[in-house]
Amino acid sequence: MTTEIDIAQLLADAGAVYTDSHFEFTGGAHSPSYVNCREFLHMPPTKRELGRRLVAPFLGSIDVVVGPETGGRSLAEAAAAYSCEAGCPVQDAWVKVEDDPSDSTKKVITWDEKLGFADVICGKRVLVVDDLLTKGTTLKAVIEFLRKQYGLDKPFMEQYGVWVGLWPGERGFSGLIQGDWGWSFEYDLPVTDVIGERIAL
Repeated sequence: MTTEIDIAQLLADAGAVYTDSHFEFTGGAHSPSYVNCREFLHMPPTKRELGRRLVAPFLGSIDVVVGPETGGRSLAEAAAAYSCEAGCPVQDAWVKVEDDPSDSTKKVITWDEKLGFADVICGKRVLVVDDLLTKGTTLKAVIEFLRKQYGLDKPFMEQYGVWVGLWPGERGFSGLIQGDWGWSFEYDLPVTDVIGERIAL
């Protein structure tokens, strides 16, 4: 069984742990040590083990693993690959996170429209991973971005109105009234398909 100490040793063996120095991170934090993800992301066994450790507690309870470029994206791929190997298929997706040019305290999230990112995460259970955590600014920005994609940043009554179909959401009017009953995480199917199967019996 892999322990936390094993992970630290794994990173050290990969030459990724820098110690006994002074590091200043982009967000202004300081540290005497640093883990350089670029040292292990090209090493499949190390990357796979880190992906396993990230996703293992969530096996069977997530549909998508999202990671910000570059290291987070690579870890999301590794976590998704391990989940699939373990018999719990999930997708991986990535977002690009940049500093907001008009406000250095904020982040701007973008993604490749051709990849259909909104469709990949809409109605899905999402795990967000990253290779670096100092103040959590990037992760918070990604989570807030995902909340907006789901409409969870709206007041409860507006969320309810969208769900029922009385209020337009990201895809216009698409709720219970229009026949969109949402997604069944248990069956990984639209709710209408699950109910249809039961009625047919």
